[in-house]
Amino acid sequence: MTWGNHMKIMICSACQKLIMPGQQTRATKGRHRRPIQMHAECWTRRRAQLKDSVHLAMTAHYKAIGAKCARCGSAENITADHIISREDGGTNDPWNYQPLCQGCNSSKK
Repeated sequence: MTWGNHMKIMICSACQKLIMPGQQTRATKGRHRRPIQMHAECWTRRRAQLKDSVHLAMTAHYKAIGAKCARCGSAENITADHIISREDGGTNDPWNYQPLCQGCNSSKK
């Protein structure tokens, strides 16, 4: 990107390395709604970390409140399960999770 006669310097918000001109990037809004730039690889890695953290947080929440399995009512080995699977277009939003025991979760189609 040019700005007048000067090159605009961009830094990847994930790895803090310089983004070179012509390098594939991903733009998004940050925590404070400011635009941020990331390398495409950093974006992919960050999304995978976010998915794992939401899933772990929901599993911990279900265990903390003593949730029971939505299918069989068991209170043992509770995990967070996607109601609409990721393959079918489901999201990692908290409303798309349900508590299921490991037995019911592994027996789903």
